[in-house]
Amino acid sequence: YVPILRQNNQYTNLIIYPNFSPSDFTLKIDIYDDNGNRVYENSDFLDIEKHNLKLLKINFNEILSSLNLSENDNFSAHVITNFKNNKIPTRIKFGLNVGVTGLRSKLPCNICFNTHIGNPLLEGKPGSFHWAPMFHGRNTIISVGNFSTLRDYQKDANIELNFYRIEDSSKLTKKISLKPNSQKLITSNDDELNNFIKTEGWVTIKADNPYIQGFYFNFNPSGSVSGDHIF
Repeated sequence: YVPILRQNNQYTNLIIYPNFSPSDFTLKIDIYDDNGNRVYENSDFLDIEKHNLKLLKINFNEILSSLNLSENDNFSAHVITNFKNNKIPTRIKFGLNVGVTGLRSKLPCNICFNTHIGNPLLEGKPGSFHWAPMFHGRNTIISVGNFSTLRDYQKDANIELNFYRIEDSSKLTKKISLKPNSQKLITSNDDELNNFIKTEGWVTIKADNPYIQGFYFNFNPSGSVSGDHIF
């Protein structure tokens, strides 16, 4: 799952690091809107051969620009690795780069992660719990996605968001639901959250679905971006 941030001169690239495993694979890319509707599918987006020694980059802004979709809508990608000859690489390293163009600093975040391997035991879990920090004045964006390794994934997610701040024990609760293959972007610039979180805070993400994933990003006015997985 990759959130595609592209508003306010934001860009989203996915870096694929050199493949040192003796295995070839093909990347399939599906892109969905926030209602879980697929707007793009490419089953053979990129072939990666064993011992590929080059850094490869997927520019999601370019893909969306070619589709003539609304600039005001949000989209997310599901990147699927199809292995060949039943050989699964020991590690495929991706780097999620989110940045901003046109500002003084040109330092995007670089969030590294591996592929998600299918786990039959995960299907039996009743839910999941995550959390992420939030900062007033740093333009925090948190992405929460409902994506799975299952081939025909059809499970909704009901999610309770509890926001906290360091000043006191106050709590702000919101409830959302996510269709399969959809996401929700939570921003600290939301009027209610902006008034609630005065300096620093955090959000807990409790779901009745074990497949919830996400990231958080902080956009510095200079143009530098920091980020990480939700915990």
